[in-house]
Amino acid sequence: MKFSTVFHKHTFAICATFCLGLISVSCGSSSGDNSGSDSVMARQDSIAAVSAQADALLEARCVKANAQFPLVIDDFTSQTAVEVLPENMVHTFSIDEKKLGLELDDPKVSKDALYQGIIEALRVNKSDSTMLSEMQALVTTGRGLLYKYNGSKSGKTIEVEVAPATLKEIVE
Repeated sequence: MKFSTVFHKHTFAICATFCLGLISVSCGSSSGDNSGSDSVMARQDSIAAVSAQADALLEARCVKANAQFPLVIDDFTSQTAVEVLPENMVHTFSIDEKKLGLELDDPKVSKDALYQGIIEALRVNKSDSTMLSEMQALVTTGRGLLYKYNGSKSGKTIEVEVAPATLKEIVE
């Protein structure tokens, strides 16, 4: 399938580069009787700050991207939305099944091929600082990616999910 090779990078080619400054967490002790609990509380505060910063980065990307949609990816694929939900960052695409020559529920449409294409695109595009910062933000917040492909003719939807653990493996 041609649309299985659509690169995730296209999603944010229109966005400005954002920097995600990850905060280093020190586990050193402080003076006083509560040094252990002070250190734990400081670490929890730092983790919360990093997570909030990552959330802000993802939300800002969505706002900028959604202002530009629909974004034509190829002859039969357009991205129509992106949103951050508690468990995933969701990218929504419209597939012109007439131009594709298949409906999304056709047995020739391989969800596994789509998944493999997405994983390969993420691996290739992690060299882009914008893409890497987005993937790091997703890992930091414990979110995965969900790609929703909606068929314009059939009304069928294919959802392809990339788990947070898989994103973490790609980023590391």
